[in-house]
Amino acid sequence: MKDFVSYLLKPFIQDTDKVIINVEDLEDGQTEVVVQVPVEDMGRIIGKKGKTVASLRQIMRLYGHIHSQQVLFKVEERENESVD
Repeated sequence: MKDFVSYLLKPFIQDTDKVIINVEDLEDGQTEVVVQVPVEDMGRIIGKKGKTVASLRQIMRLYGHIHSQQVLFKVEERENESVD
């Protein structure tokens, strides 16, 4: 599933190495996908009026339906890591 999510996000992300994708199976049979993206890429992921992220969530729901899973898709802002 991580590869599929990475494939979906690739056009929207400047540096794919800065993206963290966590997939976790929850107790109630759901699968939670949490994507942490850099601040500078959040606007492209969300899109105008949230249409892009809504479309990504719909695609993930369909992916889950095909694989007999319920998928929860979340996008979080990743904090910039400062190097001292």
